[in-house]
Amino acid sequence: MASSSYNNLEEFDERFDERFDQIFDQQFENLRIRSEARQEASRSQKKRAYIERQREQGHLQLWNDYFSEDATYPSHMFRRRFRMNKPLFMLIVDRLSAEIPYFQHRRDATGRFGHSPLQKATAAIRMMAYGSPADAVDEYLRLGETTALLCLEHFVQGIINIFGDDETPTYPENFFRRRFRMNKPLFMRIVDRLSNEVPYFRQKKDALGRLGISSLQKCTAAIRVLAYGTAADTVDEYLRLGESTTRKCVEHFVEGIINLFGDEYLRRPIPADLQRLLDIGEYRGFPRMIGSIDCMHWEWKNCPTAWKGQYTRGSGKPTIVLEAVASQDLWIWHARWYLSKMGYFCPIYSPTVRSESILIRYTSRS
Repeated sequence: MASSSYNNLEEFDERFDERFDQIFDQQFENLRIRSEARQEASRSQKKRAYIERQREQGHLQLWNDYFSEDATYPSHMFRRRFRMNKPLFMLIVDRLSAEIPYFQHRRDATGRFGHSPLQKATAAIRMMAYGSPADAVDEYLRLGETTALLCLEHFVQGIINIFGDDETPTYPENFFRRRFRMNKPLFMRIVDRLSNEVPYFRQKKDALGRLGISSLQKCTAAIRVLAYGTAADTVDEYLRLGESTTRKCVEHFVEGIINLFGDEYLRRPIPADLQRLLDIGEYRGFPRMIGSIDCMHWEWKNCPTAWKGQYTRGSGKPTIVLEAVASQDLWIWHARWYLSKMGYFCPIYSPTVRSESILIRYTSRS
């Protein structure tokens, strides 16, 4: 009985090994066949066909159409299709061909000239001007799709590198004057004086060696808060200054301006100033005139209801009056606020009249 069981077990092992070998050989053979088929398919794949586009003919056609002395298309059509005039386009092409290797006209391994800078720059301009696909310029300029895409990429990068000077500001001078309430040279003079003479405005490193907030950021934050009357946290997103830091900037900015420029600009006129103004007025045909006086009504939006009667005039809105005297060199020698219904009294030079300085006699034409 034991011998019979042993023989059956041995027979089962032999059959199992034989079947396992058959399945293994079959699977291995299938894998080999599929691998060979893939390799054969990859070898038999059709390579990219070379198309002789006659690129020299494309350059000649482009030159005759737009750039020769007797061009086929006039200048107004050039401007419409290139989005610029011809001298500007040629300036761009000359700079690109001189400074960007991709736009230099070179020969290939057979000694044949490649695409010209005019063809490459025109391809990029056409795609950007018309929003057309890369293969839309193939038939006219004789450039393939991939070449046109490379032209566009190198054109944009070249324009940024050559003409995108970091020192050229995004916003023009009139924007700066409107947003900073002064011209740029004056603002830079203030920043330089503050950064040199006020310790708070010096850019220093922290304990980690990282530079802190710059003088420009601090002064700009103070100017924006003062110019627009905004809250301290409104400059955070643009200048990356917290609310408490902005308040400190305003505080130190005001104190710095008073300390640095107060003796020269924030003062009453002295006898020498008055005499100079009288001399200038006489020279300009206005004897005994020291400056121009003007008043402006400013609407008080948040005037308390109990005060609206005394601050309201004919317009029906509460206003306060700003009175100022300015000379021809734009110096403001006097400024004050008063109620719109107050009896008018002009104490412009009352310190002078009270003999706090030498009296200068003049006649008012009003």
